[in-house]
Amino acid sequence: MRDFIKISVFLIFLCCFTLSAARPYWEKYCLELQLEAASVYGVNNSLGDTRSFLDKIMQEEGYYFSGDDFVIEKDRDCRVAIRLDYVDEISFFGITLKELRFTAEGSSKEPKGILGSIRQKHWDV
Repeated sequence: MRDFIKISVFLIFLCCFTLSAARPYWEKYCLELQLEAASVYGVNNSLGDTRSFLDKIMQEEGYYFSGDDFVIEKDRDCRVAIRLDYVDEISFFGITLKELRFTAEGSSKEPKGILGSIRQKHWDV
């Protein structure tokens, strides 16, 4: 019976540690999904509108980033790239084990369908 309790406690400890170590990477993945959505929004909107959209998304999702923390680039071909450099940590029971530097990126471009090619022809003339 004692061995069962020791093994159970060890397995619970191991699961908690694994989840704590995986959390920063999962957060980065979720953040990149939000950046992709914002870059799609930014294709047809200005940089200021995209920045305020990012502010709104970050507040809704509970992130501590503001629109000023992001690097937003938009070129002539309506390609939008959004990048964020930030630091996260792996902590276990309030003890920081490791600090990690992350770069989350999201990008998109205007779709080139039938209307996109027609629009391009008219704008080049």
